[in-house]
Amino acid sequence: MIKHGSIKQKILVVDAIKASILDLMQSKYGNHLAKKMYYYAPLPEQKKYMRSQINSQINKLIMHQYASDVIEFIYASCAENNSFRREMAYAFYGQ
Repeated sequence: MIKHGSIKQKILVVDAIKASILDLMQSKYGNHLAKKMYYYAPLPEQKKYMRSQINSQINKLIMHQYASDVIEFIYASCAENNSFRREMAYAFYGQ
């Protein structure tokens, strides 16, 4: 559904599970879903919500085996927008 669904279906799926992003990131298999959920999220507001959830606990998550992979994926996917990268760096360094 996340990859091949319509825009409306993607919005519904992402909205249904975006509140669980932190739990998914720390799961052995859920981290793959978290990456795909961020990648295929059709609305910028959905991605912003996920980034804000991650930034609120980034220092704890960066030390986690699976969550750090998701953070690296999101950081790399923000290559086109340096303000998102800066936002994550500020959250990490506490500024």
